[in-house]
Amino acid sequence: MFGINWPWPVLNAGVCWTTIRRRQGWEVQRNDITGHARIIDPNDIRRAWGSESEMIDYFDYIFRGTEKITNQEIHNRLDECIKNCRNRVDSKDLW
Repeated sequence: MFGINWPWPVLNAGVCWTTIRRRQGWEVQRNDITGHARIIDPNDIRRAWGSESEMIDYFDYIFRGTEKITNQEIHNRLDECIKNCRNRVDSKDLW
């Protein structure tokens, strides 16, 4: 399940969210209640959300085999992931 991915500011108080991946200021966080996940940029803007496995796959794709990449390349790779994602509504993936 991959939701509508508008950039959205997050309140990063750490309540209900656990960071499961971190690189160059970007994070994959898992919601401790629902189990869904999100990708957060260094400015605390949510860039993507969906199932934990999808967000980990996208994150690993974005940072594949590189020591450090530019923010523009990160955004390009994330956009590529989102464009290639199947848009399907399947509530069991989220809940």
